[in-house]
Amino acid sequence: SSGINAEWLLRPGDKDLQMVDDPTQVYEEACNLLSFNKGFICEDKSKINSIWCQEDPISSKKIYSCKIWNNFEGLPSIPCDDLGIIAFNKNRSLRAHLFNKDDKSFLEIWNSSGLIKRHDLSLQKAHGLVYTNSIFGGLHFSPDNTKIVYVAEEKEKKSTSFFDKFSEDSKGTKFDYKESWGEQLTSCCKSIISILYLESGKIEVLENSDDRFVSKPVWYSNDELIMIKTIQYPFKHGAIYCPNRANMLYKYDHPSSTYTPLTGNGKAILDFEINKNNQNIAFLSCDAGGPHRSYFTVHVIQSSSGDVIQVPNVLVCGILGIKVLHGWIDDTKLLLTDLEGPHTMAVALDTISGHKMDLLTGKMDDCEDYSFIVVDQKEHEFLFTYSSSNPISGLYQQGLGFSDALSGEVRALTSSHRTSSTTPLRSEVLELNREGRDYNAIHVRGSDVSSPSGEKTSQRTLIV
Repeated sequence: SSGINAEWLLRPGDKDLQMVDDPTQVYEEACNLLSFNKGFICEDKSKINSIWCQEDPISSKKIYSCKIWNNFEGLPSIPCDDLGIIAFNKNRSLRAHLFNKDDKSFLEIWNSSGLIKRHDLSLQKAHGLVYTNSIFGGLHFSPDNTKIVYVAEEKEKKSTSFFDKFSEDSKGTKFDYKESWGEQLTSCCKSIISILYLESGKIEVLENSDDRFVSKPVWYSNDELIMIKTIQYPFKHGAIYCPNRANMLYKYDHPSSTYTPLTGNGKAILDFEINKNNQNIAFLSCDAGGPHRSYFTVHVIQSSSGDVIQVPNVLVCGILGIKVLHGWIDDTKLLLTDLEGPHTMAVALDTISGHKMDLLTGKMDDCEDYSFIVVDQKEHEFLFTYSSSNPISGLYQQGLGFSDALSGEVRALTSSHRTSSTTPLRSEVLELNREGRDYNAIHVRGSDVSSPSGEKTSQRTLIV
């Protein structure tokens, strides 16, 4: 409905296009398909939570449901809301949800029993809406669990209309142009780092030392933060699809309010992870201004000396819309989602030798030809999605699994199920599952599709 006039349909299990009479039925079938949204390991692997999404065919709104596993036994799904960003404290006894709703920002603290407290961050008017995107957003407990750091838009200054306050000497600024990062980041104009003190509920906004764009803050100690600061000139546009913008890692000392650069100029930092045992910092880096889909080198900042050491003989592909660097398995190994040919893999990278070990390929019983994407990590245990097609160009079967990188245990938590189309017919087709957006259906021009008889059709086609 709603103007969809497709007549050719590719149904699950079919190799050829079929003629259908009612495209409304096709659309409703597409809306019933579940898409994975996020998943996380709770206190230990005996309890695993996941969020799934489908679309209401009437309102086109996203409908979220939560599925829980106790001792790997699945429980019935229950309705839930989109949880925004989720973060755990070190031992995963506390969980934080950061989200925006009805033009307000909230931060909830949960434990295994339920909700402890909801903070309405908008009441103090310390900042604008919080960032919940994976490009600039962040949410992290301090080691002593007394405060949480996050990123928000700077508080908008009071202003009047140009016409309400017009004179030769002064004029209103309400409708002045504000440059954003565009491309699904139109609400990101000027970021600030904020700290919520959990006991008092007070919000502290940190003063930036320059005009660089601050993002992804993580507590290094109870008084120190690590963050990325990105150069905003000559323009901001292109943060999602151009992971080559010049930026640097900084350490912020809270008592003295000082910023110290940890990496040099001329580089682009894709992501970083701190080792909780020895405080070494791993990060992915490439030359700034290079190709959009760059290969990144892996580096480790030694906490004892401050030296930056490159991991030998390793290049990691920067996969659009997928987190690549996940965390430390132990003192020397990192967990990565890496691209090898047409498939993504979960690999353990030895930061001393540069050796990569594939953790999942060939370990799923029902299919050898899978792509894997890590979605959550708790030390050497992690959750992953698996799909039987390249996730960069399109998914058609998807499931959720659990693995232990040390013992080699691999479990499929859900059976593989169809979520969207097979590999798109042309590269111009919308890419699926990018940046957390789940497409249950895509359109291509009819001129790109042939009917079973080989004739070209000029109609628009809905491929499910």
